[in-house]
Amino acid sequence: MNNKEIQQRLQRAVNEAPIDLFKTIQDTPIEKMQKHDSVTEQKKSSIHRRFLRPLSLGVSFMLMLVMGLTGWYYYSFSPDSYLYFDVNPGIEIVTNRQDQVIDVSGSNDLGKEIIASIDYRKKEIGQVQEQILDNMLEKGILKDTRQVMLVSAFNKDQEKSKEILRNFDNTIHQYFDDKEFTLVVLRQVIDKNSTLVEFSENYNMTMGKITFIRNLMILNPDFLLEDLVHLSLKELLMLSLQTDLRLDRIVESDDNYEEFRLPDIPESSEPETEPQNQPKPGLSERVSMHEAKEIALNRVGGGMVIELEYDADDQEYEITIQFNGYEYEIEMDALTGDITEIDSDELDDDDRFYGDPGLIGLNQAREIALNRVGGGIIEKIELDEEDDRFIYEVELDFDGVEYELEIDAYTGEILSFEKDD
Repeated sequence: MNNKEIQQRLQRAVNEAPIDLFKTIQDTPIEKMQKHDSVTEQKKSSIHRRFLRPLSLGVSFMLMLVMGLTGWYYYSFSPDSYLYFDVNPGIEIVTNRQDQVIDVSGSNDLGKEIIASIDYRKKEIGQVQEQILDNMLEKGILKDTRQVMLVSAFNKDQEKSKEILRNFDNTIHQYFDDKEFTLVVLRQVIDKNSTLVEFSENYNMTMGKITFIRNLMILNPDFLLEDLVHLSLKELLMLSLQTDLRLDRIVESDDNYEEFRLPDIPESSEPETEPQNQPKPGLSERVSMHEAKEIALNRVGGGMVIELEYDADDQEYEITIQFNGYEYEIEMDALTGDITEIDSDELDDDDRFYGDPGLIGLNQAREIALNRVGGGIIEKIELDEEDDRFIYEVELDFDGVEYELEIDAYTGEILSFEKDD
């Protein structure tokens, strides 16, 4: 059917319609639609809403979950306070904002041995503290009944630092309450800075002890870091009292540390009728071993120190140096640093140590020994040969106990370790 035919049919339909059809349509009332049919229903909008609602709920839930996990991690695993406990060795304890322990570390080998068996995760400081003290007693570290301990704390809130220190101090005294000990616990609030962190890492000690040494050097500018870093806390305290430092300016304590100004005297001691030997020079009076070595090397012109020993009876250093095919034996006054005698002999090829680049050197051997013990004063260090193996023999005194070590001169391995009780 073409377009012309279609138009003709439509025209006939219009002409044949009743005359009143349009009036009927016009007069018919309009009924309001009660509900949408399949044509008028807006299904697209409804589907869109049904999709967006669970999506928005899911996004909100995920945001709440992320915020909850972040808060939980912040309070459970983020470090809040750092506490340093120094006797010998030094130990660092890190806690979260719930005051639960999240990390424990030792500043040297002995400290690592102490904490190796400690289960510290999510425990209170006091519980971990008692485990540390138990291990120290078991290993004989606290066998001296006169103990000096240093407790240091770092927190952005200084009042919280002081509270941590007081609680730690109280726990120490409660622990030793039924034991025959004379205790001095020193407390200090510290700040962390890059310089102190570097020194603590270099000398394998806690931030607490290096801060205490730094403050002693501020009180007495004549003190040298090299002389202090290897001393025990007891020795540092006695040195401070000997030089009349105002310790109350840098630490707090509820104990009478003035008692350590006097030496230990056995109760059964009897008056002596014979003249006594002169006392050993004090730490602040004696030339340090490092200074003695430098004086001797400058006198010879260089070389390698093979042996360095302090003779307490004669109050002198005995130093052996190899340089340019000669071996020099030097005696030096330990109080003044004056060289009192020097001898030299030409070396045989078999006796030469100087010039071997593989040797770790006297200084490193000394550091290895001090780190193993945790401090002390080197009394003797010697490079020797045993069974075709070069070793450093080291003798040192720490807090009244003598130690002897043998160290591989090439690898730094500790071959033997003896403790003379």
